Amino acid sequence: MSHTRDIAIQEDRHELGDDITRAFKAEYVDGSKGTPTSYIATYIGKNLDSRAVDGIDPKTGKPRVDHETGKSMAESVERAIGWARLHRVRQFQFFGIPSRQVWRELRRLASQMARNPEGPQRLKDDAMDAVLAAADAGCFATYIEKQGGVLVPRKDYLIRTAYDLAEELNDYGEQSVQIYGIWSPLIGESSRVCTHPDNWKLVRRKPEAEDSTRENGFDLQGGPAALGLVAITVPVYRKRTTTGQNSRKNGQHRGRSFLTALT
Repeated sequence: MSHTRDIAIQEDRHELGDDITRAFKAEYVDGSKGTPTSYIATYIGKNLDSRAVDGIDPKTGKPRVDHETGKSMAESVERAIGWARLHRVRQFQFFGIPSRQVWRELRRLASQMARNPEGPQRLKDDAMDAVLAAADAGCFATYIEKQGGVLVPRKDYLIRTAYDLAEELNDYGEQSVQIYGIWSPLIGESSRVCTHPDNWKLVRRKPEAEDSTRENGFDLQGGPAALGLVAITVPVYRKRTTTGQNSRKNGQHRGRSFLTALT
């Protein structure tokens, strides 16, 4: 507890003086008010949606009020959420658990496998496949367990995100990296599996020739306006020096739609 206190007050120690409760205050859990889990859930809920604090407080019979601003709790929550989204501030960060990016890539991989029944339906390594199954089932607790548990050094997790060098430089002329898929550092490069077999590029549709629009058409008063130029995305094939068993073969895509129109 002393280490937590020291970290919490070290930045503003000179401003706090003898009263450090503004930055750090520890109290024993009062069982009559709930458990630590219920406290954390309520605390997080207040910063995710105002519905949890909107309306009348059943204990007082009055609307819930934010004592710092004097406004209703619901309004304060909406303001906090709006501020965080505007400035792209992550309000909560869990630590000591396996990568959430790996979780997302595994669920992407499971979806790709399901859309392609002719391809492999499981990973070659049983331990990696167990992690994949947990992610596909949506059980984060099992995912943590199969990855190795909590408070484990990142290098010791069974599955990690695999990266590849981007084929094009970024806007600053720098060589960047992009997500390739997943791999297991405990097994080696042979465990790499691609979850991003396609590279999508935003292009503009070419406008039709002016003459072709006048030959057979006619104007309809009050009709809908023309869409004009439409931005579309088309897949661009990219070669891989290292491929996983879910990679594209012979130019075939794994259940991807080839064209997405954005009006």
